Amino acid sequence: MIRNLRSLGVAFVAFFAMSALVASAASAAEFHSESSSTTLAGGQTTEHKFTVEAGSTTCTTASFPGSQTGTTAKTVTVSPAYSGCTNSLLGKMKVNMNGCTYTFSASSATAGSVEVGCTGGNVIEVTREEGGNPCTIKVGPQSTGGITYAGMGEKSGRTVTVTANVSTLKYTQVGIFCPGNGFKSEKTFENGTYTGTTEESGKNSEEKATGIFVE
Repeated sequence: MIRNLRSLGVAFVAFFAMSALVASAASAAEFHSESSSTTLAGGQTTEHKFTVEAGSTTCTTASFPGSQTGTTAKTVTVSPAYSGCTNSLLGKMKVNMNGCTYTFSASSATAGSVEVGCTGGNVIEVTREEGGNPCTIKVGPQSTGGITYAGMGEKSGRTVTVTANVSTLKYTQVGIFCPGNGFKSEKTFENGTYTGTTEESGKNSEEKATGIFVE
């Protein structure tokens, strides 16, 4: 009898584990487009802010171009570009992406994660442009949650609003005069945050608007 109960218990555990995996797979969402080849364009609709020990950096312009191959994709990659950037403690800053990208995935139609991807040992560099005390903030490859999605518009006018509320970003500050470094030439942290909202839209190969959505 005890042996049968044990076997039944193991069977229940296996059943619930399999059910959890199936539910997880079913809840995953994908990126969709009305076109099989889509060019993506995105611009900030709210201020984007990157905050580290050495202050908060905001930029007057942030764009997020990318592309999607096929009408359905599990991930979408964009190549950000920032300009007109200022740090609250350091003044004017320059953001050099060095070929690094952001790759988004969706765990549901409204939530997901982002991966910072770089090749050849490159990292994102946010560097002070003026003043005699250089300070550079470096962000390397990593994955994090804190991404939400919202659909807007109808038919070919459908767009996706992407909101970042990311915390625990890993970064390294290089420069003995970087605020928070304690006069160390280099110091690594894991408390970086990134917030901001972007609206992504799509165009097909004929440069006509094509609807995009997460589902």
